[in-house]
Amino acid sequence: MERGTAKNPLALRVQHNGTKIEALVMSPRMAELHRLMPFKAPPDMSRYVLSPMPGLLVDVAVQPGQKVQAGERVAVIEAMKMENVLFAAADGVVGKVLAAKGESLTVDQPIIEFV
Repeated sequence: MERGTAKNPLALRVQHNGTKIEALVMSPRMAELHRLMPFKAPPDMSRYVLSPMPGLLVDVAVQPGQKVQAGERVAVIEAMKMENVLFAAADGVVGKVLAAKGESLTVDQPIIEFV
């Protein structure tokens, strides 16, 4: 059992026999107010290559308009003196390169957008 996550500090994450469950634990008053909150759908980030960790963008191996195949190398991030290669998750065409070589990246920062 794990308490809280970076995105949801009130959550409890339970893992048992390979099954993972994340539950939100609230007081009765908090649950009542939570029902009144508007739902905001998270943005669709499936068209982006995101930085998995903070680091320095060492190389961008693609250009706008370039066709890439799943598994093809698209960028390299340096973090803690190690180079981490990022690969395309699916076939597609590069729309925009959103980060420049030498730029410092944060976690989940978009690097490349596909069309």
